[in-house]
Amino acid sequence: MADGENTTSGSRVARERERKFAVHGRFEPPDIGDIKGIGGFEEVASLTLRAVYYDTDDLRLARHGATLRHRSGEPGGARWTVKLPSVGADGGDAFLDRTEIEMRGPASRIPAEAAELLLAVTRGAELGPVSDLRTRRRRWLVRNPDGAPAAELVQDEVSVMSGRKIVSRFRELELEQINLAAGRLASIADQLRAAGAVDAEPIPKVVRALGTRATAAPDLVMLRGDDGNRSAGDLVRATLRADVAGVVGHHAGTLLGETESLHQMRVATRRLRSDLRTFEPLTVGGWAAELRARLEPLASALGAVRDADVLDAALAGTQLEPPADIAAVRDALEAEAAGPRSRLRALLTGDAYVALLDALVAATSQPRLRRHADGDAATVLPPLLTRASGLARKGTDVADADADDADLHRLRIAAKRGRYAAEAIAPALRGGLAKDAMRVARRLRRLQGELGELQDSVVARDRLGALVADGPVDGRLAVTVGRLVEREVCRGAAARIAAARRICRARTALRRWRRRAA
Repeated sequence: MADGENTTSGSRVARERERKFAVHGRFEPPDIGDIKGIGGFEEVASLTLRAVYYDTDDLRLARHGATLRHRSGEPGGARWTVKLPSVGADGGDAFLDRTEIEMRGPASRIPAEAAELLLAVTRGAELGPVSDLRTRRRRWLVRNPDGAPAAELVQDEVSVMSGRKIVSRFRELELEQINLAAGRLASIADQLRAAGAVDAEPIPKVVRALGTRATAAPDLVMLRGDDGNRSAGDLVRATLRADVAGVVGHHAGTLLGETESLHQMRVATRRLRSDLRTFEPLTVGGWAAELRARLEPLASALGAVRDADVLDAALAGTQLEPPADIAAVRDALEAEAAGPRSRLRALLTGDAYVALLDALVAATSQPRLRRHADGDAATVLPPLLTRASGLARKGTDVADADADDADLHRLRIAAKRGRYAAEAIAPALRGGLAKDAMRVARRLRRLQGELGELQDSVVARDRLGALVADGPVDGRLAVTVGRLVEREVCRGAAARIAAARRICRARTALRRWRRRAA
């Protein structure tokens, strides 16, 4: 496993990237000494492992590509391990690419942290033992020129147990990347194949042990491709599935304090609320509005923490002349952000959140749609884009150099909604209509970016000012805050200038769309 990091709870997080092969019982690793920059295989001590895997009755973890196990027999003692499919992994279908979180705890009780990390997948369903695997493991290391481990090769003989009885056996070979370039890892894989190894399906051992039930479709089944002739309802379902998958996929990373996961979870939540608004004319009664309302506390909690992260990241790279005590400002802001972080964690582990996730997953498969949604997407959806982008069009028509920050913030929100609508709808359109919708999405995305820079400066200015507005403060801190506020004023002014050009281009694209779709 690649080097990881310890979280505040004491768990260890790492990224696991491995390739699996099938081999015969007498397989021995080949000589790979001719691969530039690495030595050959060095055999190290074998292990005898026992792993008990946990899942829900309907195997939600396995079907999602996640696992929870307690394993003994490893160096360093027994431990619990959560493995989740890595979001945005680029290893291709041949690799099993996962995020691995290790934690200590007695074998008799699932650690609370593990249950919380998996909550978006289990949605509160009870976890229990589903498979008991005993493994005899041979191990080899591949080292870099400096002697550090670069990759690990293991040959596992796995026995699937039922009590004391062996019910099945299988053998597999795993090549795991530790600190090795992808090209050299591929060269090792080529040598293994030449020695008789055969590529195997990249699935966890427990999935192989459990069989077809573990390979059934997950709750969030993504629609693939577009035949250009889908109904509007099909596109609604596909869009909602992608949005909800973004929320679920970044749940664990957000709990672990990963700033990018938090950002992406916030984006997915905002996009989901916007898409529900866009498709509301196709839905029954107040169904979409009710879901939007239920998402609002999550969006607000994510936004409060994200704003703090954005400002801290900006300050981390800031240098002032003469030098100033920016670290003291960051400490003060972090202390202020402790409350929002605590509230977000409480929300992401609470019963209301579980109920919300259940409602969202149900919405992806059975949204409450009107009969009108059965019509051809290319015919039904263009008016929805015109409607969703209407406020952005009106905002660009009246925006000028004298527009205040609040007006431009409202334009940013309208641009974001129009952009999300265009990105959702454009793939279902054809010909010039599709090109114009994509142009709208592109222009509004760029406008949203510039106006977002302006809004970030406004939020930063307000938060910095609040540090010195509520009572006596250290004079040196007050001076530093004042200088940082001045910097934010300048940043906002520059963003206004850049946004003016984007407003003009977005206005042109929106007018063209309106004429085309009329």
